[in-house]
Amino acid sequence: MLSSAKIGTSSWRYYTAGVACQASEYYAGVGEAPGRWHGRGLEMVGLEPGAVVSEQQLEALFARGLHPSTGGRLGRAWRTDGVTGFDLTFSAPKSVSALWALGDRGSAAQVMAAHRAAVRASLTYLDTHAALSRRGTDGVEQVSSAGLTAAVFDHRSSRAGDPQLHTHALVLNKVRCDDGRWRTLDATELFHHKKSAGMIYQAALRNEMHARLGVTFREVNENGQADIIGVPDELLRLWSKRTASIDAEAAPKIAEYEKLLGRTLSPAERVGVVKTAVLKTRSRKQHPELTALHTTWAAEAAGAGWTPERLRRAVGLGTPPARDRQEPPVLPAGPAGPAGRSGPVEPSSPQIADTDRHSPHGAGVLLSNLSPAPAQVLPAGVAAAALQGAGCRRAVFSRADVTGQVAALLPTSGLSAAELVARVEQVTDMALVLDDAVPIGLQTVGVTPRASDARYATVQVLAAESRILDVAEGGRKGGYGRVPLTALMPLGRDAGLDPTQYRAVLHLTGGGDFLSVLTAPAGAGKTSTLGAAARAWQDAGYQVVGLAPSARAAAGLATATCGPTDTLAKWLHTHHRTAAGEAGASGLDGRTGVVVDGASMVSKPDLGPLDGAA
Repeated sequence: MLSSAKIGTSSWRYYTAGVACQASEYYAGVGEAPGRWHGRGLEMVGLEPGAVVSEQQLEALFARGLHPSTGGRLGRAWRTDGVTGFDLTFSAPKSVSALWALGDRGSAAQVMAAHRAAVRASLTYLDTHAALSRRGTDGVEQVSSAGLTAAVFDHRSSRAGDPQLHTHALVLNKVRCDDGRWRTLDATELFHHKKSAGMIYQAALRNEMHARLGVTFREVNENGQADIIGVPDELLRLWSKRTASIDAEAAPKIAEYEKLLGRTLSPAERVGVVKTAVLKTRSRKQHPELTALHTTWAAEAAGAGWTPERLRRAVGLGTPPARDRQEPPVLPAGPAGPAGRSGPVEPSSPQIADTDRHSPHGAGVLLSNLSPAPAQVLPAGVAAAALQGAGCRRAVFSRADVTGQVAALLPTSGLSAAELVARVEQVTDMALVLDDAVPIGLQTVGVTPRASDARYATVQVLAAESRILDVAEGGRKGGYGRVPLTALMPLGRDAGLDPTQYRAVLHLTGGGDFLSVLTAPAGAGKTSTLGAAARAWQDAGYQVVGLAPSARAAAGLATATCGPTDTLAKWLHTHHRTAAGEAGASGLDGRTGVVVDGASMVSKPDLGPLDGAA
């Protein structure tokens, strides 16, 4: 998962608070590894990739907006309340953290190295696509830059003390533009690519883990994340205390709001409640000794019946790597080391280099060379599937949407993280030149378009939209579902509708159109309005079938309409079976009205079958 937050002039102190002061402390398990610098923009501020981050450098850049070596000002001074950077937090799936927590020294080092390589790959993707700024009045023109400057900090536990490998990448909100001037980032680009960057991180992590340790993964979810096959759900639940506390705080609030509003909360509203719960349940981050944490984790796992050896067998862990090599330096500089550079690495270092990716079947042999991808997951097939996936999720989509789908669909074959990014870009290029990808122009704001403004749609979506428009036009004023006006007169009073809602009910039930659309902002009472319209139809002798994108929304719609309600996905499954001659029926006839709540969240191809069934 990739989350983000804005940071200010004093936020940088949090990221250095738990860093080990000496290499001996780090290897004794006291404190986290120091941060490392990353990004194409480092050369502009006299820093090197992989060099250790010092407090002085962080303060100069993120608190004062100064060159860390010369002290020169980088563009305009920071405002006291300004956004000086962005915290991009890369979190490994819980199963990966569990394997790291219970693994032996070699396996744990490989897990950490895989995570770090995946983070770097994702940041490289962002550096390629999102290192942009804007200039001119109101920022009307987008300009290129020398690249991002980021300080990367690895953390190994959650605020609740559970194993949680995650990395904070502090991206400086300044870039040196191609005209030589320093400006703030065009943050719109950064957030536009955030989801696809997170999915690239997950895909790179799976490939690195597979190549290094031979583990395989469960099905990838809609966010591009998958857990390791063999890591039991009881361990995932056991080490999700932070999530459990957030859910416990948010659930009653969500229920309270839904009862008050008489409808289910929208996804955006639920996110707002959860964010509040995150802040309310956030405890101060502790930095206990890693040895003590491992002892606690081993005891907790044993209490659930899982020993390190049992977990190793369950995930099919291969033979540990034959030898260790050093990653780019991450240890504190020794007394004689120059600022921003690391000192000597102890021989006992468990760190593993990106190049030391051993297959469990033999030292130095990558799994990608042993198991070629089947035909259905070759690049051409992935490109076509990714395009359709993007079109199903958004009627109009961008390159970043396709990129995320490609990352989720590519098989886990043991590519290095860098190779994975290159493959994702290649397959995305393939997808966007397919005949099914239709360029539909730019969503331009300002004099020049943003790099991410190009938009596409699929042939299938455009065809579905055309069919829906034809049905709507052909069914205008056709007398469908018309309720006598005399029956509608008392409805506003009896249903407690405001004037706007009452007019909407009159439009839905009195117009006689085959297809009617009701749009309103969140909180305007759409579900209540639909419920009133449904009762009017039912009183007039019509059957009303309610459909919604999710089970939660369907339950809320059922309460409002007092009729049969289901998820659209389940209904479509039944409809397709009926069309194929199998048992089951859609249940639609000339006296049936279909209410689809949240239709804007449903893909156009999924709405199409409703027209045919009706």
